[in-house]
Amino acid sequence: MIQVLVATHGTFAEGLCNASKVIMGPVEGLDYIGLTLNDSIDEFTEKVIHFCEESKDDVLLLTDLQGASPFNASARAISQVKDKKIVCVTGVNLPILLECLIKRETTDVEDLANQLLDIGKSGINKLSLSMYQ
Repeated sequence: MIQVLVATHGTFAEGLCNASKVIMGPVEGLDYIGLTLNDSIDEFTEKVIHFCEESKDDVLLLTDLQGASPFNASARAISQVKDKKIVCVTGVNLPILLECLIKRETTDVEDLANQLLDIGKSGINKLSLSMYQ
């Protein structure tokens, strides 16, 4: 089973993980880390690397912004931890996380990441009153 770490700014990662548990119930192999104002970037990066090193399976890292600190920490983990596949998907949202949790037991981490890109894009829509008139 692919291990999942949601790494974001603030408490966004915690909120996503909590929401997924409300919808799906208890979830194994899912963790989160939030970068707060008082955190050291180096310590945050070490936590992401440690999660990847300690994982018994391949890892999917879900981050909020491409090029930002959680993404950069993920890039360092990918470059340093060579004994398993580690893939990062940016732009995490609840549809991406839920799909990931549903499919991670039966899908390769690279294939799953590609599927999540499509889910993320298709999950963004507009609803307005003008659509019903």
